[in-house]
Amino acid sequence: MRFITLVTLLLFGSVAKASDPQQLLQQAADNIIELLEQNKQQLAVDETLAPAIVRENLLPLVDTLGLGKRLLTRKVWPTLSGSQQQRFTDAFVDHLINTYANGLANYDGHKFHFIKTNYSSSGKTAWVYSELISKQQERFSIIYTLKLMDHYPDWRVVDVSIEGIKILQNYREQLKSVDVSEGFDALLAKIETKTESTP
Repeated sequence: MRFITLVTLLLFGSVAKASDPQQLLQQAADNIIELLEQNKQQLAVDETLAPAIVRENLLPLVDTLGLGKRLLTRKVWPTLSGSQQQRFTDAFVDHLINTYANGLANYDGHKFHFIKTNYSSSGKTAWVYSELISKQQERFSIIYTLKLMDHYPDWRVVDVSIEGIKILQNYREQLKSVDVSEGFDALLAKIETKTESTP
């Protein structure tokens, strides 16, 4: 499951703008699979390569500006200063990178099949339905949620559902019990402990 989550997250980056969200993800999938194939052996032995690949390919299409606001409650997020909000976002991004980089070494001929795209009535939210197919023909359902927002020039991924589990929503539920009154350093520490169990 860790590998599946990692690769779906990697699909958020590495491509130029595209007006069709399904096309955007398909292009990313092709690039990521090629990258994994080219570095398969090196990924298993070079501990610095996987985090570098994740950082380079994860961030460009993720709604990083709204990440902290989505993860913390509406009551908590406004109580943080601008610098604290940035530190929280940076810490969570680092946590994601470090958590999922290990899964790169598990790549073994996986393929992506994109099925269809549904849009909201406003046309500003899209759900891209896909499958990850393993070398053994195991199929895993993946649904990407993308949004068009004023502060971005194109679609940004805001969540991913893997076999019915929404990844960012899962993190958000774990962080609901964080008590900011304990101090901001304690909040950052809890990011690491409360997200350890996420698939």
